[in-house]
Amino acid sequence: MLIMNGCTSTHQESAQAFTQEVSVEQDGVAGFTSYQGTILKEELSDDDSTSSIEYLLYALKPKDGKTQFFVMVSNQYDGHWKQYLHAIDQDGRRYESLSISNHPSCELFCKSEDRLDFEIPESLLTSHIKQGLEFRLEGPSNQLSPAFNLPPTYLIGFIARIHPTQ
Repeated sequence: MLIMNGCTSTHQESAQAFTQEVSVEQDGVAGFTSYQGTILKEELSDDDSTSSIEYLLYALKPKDGKTQFFVMVSNQYDGHWKQYLHAIDQDGRRYESLSISNHPSCELFCKSEDRLDFEIPESLLTSHIKQGLEFRLEGPSNQLSPAFNLPPTYLIGFIARIHPTQ
């Protein structure tokens, strides 16, 4: 089950709805435009634990340059820190984190929250526009998080907001 902006949704949300949810900010001083997609949330589980993962696409578009695309993911899970360092897509490509933060909370038992940001090429978005994108976070001992998905309609809507004529 996918949750969009706090409302339960399915991966069948329309591309037009996702396009309308993309926020746009102009920074005249720095000379770029930033785009942020709606936050998606999934409750996932694997053999070891249950995770709550929130994630979104965002992009930075300089006035005279190439648009850069990023994924931000926040993974909350039970147990000790899993040291997630990067992401892997469904084709096995690794994306190094540009930023990592961890917020452990241990009283009676431990909960952890990892946040990672990583850059992805626009060609990855366009080449997976029909099937969507799947990612997992990976730690130093090859430990993988449950998979999380950017559905095709999310990708279509996000790209349509940045490149309205495509």
